[in-house]
Amino acid sequence: MNPFHDMQTEIYEYFHSRNFRLTPVDGQTHIETWVSPAEGPREIEEYNRCAVEIVKKYGFTVNDLYPTSCALGEEAHSDPVHFYTPKATEVFTKQVLSHLAPAL
Repeated sequence: MNPFHDMQTEIYEYFHSRNFRLTPVDGQTHIETWVSPAEGPREIEEYNRCAVEIVKKYGFTVNDLYPTSCALGEEAHSDPVHFYTPKATEVFTKQVLSHLAPAL
């Protein structure tokens, strides 16, 4: 058994059964098909909460970047849903490195 594969399968099945959009799409299509300003954040929060719960259930360590992304201002966004800017890259890189450094 591969716990990583089992975890991915459980996450996929959870969201697929709740009609979450899971098909990868390019950024423009993603923006054009965004549920709504009100529904989008709820979907992201639900996805994140459940994914973190499932990942922890399988014993993996979680470095949750979602709260960090929520704290970034508009200037850190490259579009409504992505963070491909120097500021965001720096903030996320520092968080990931601070999480990994103790394990090295």
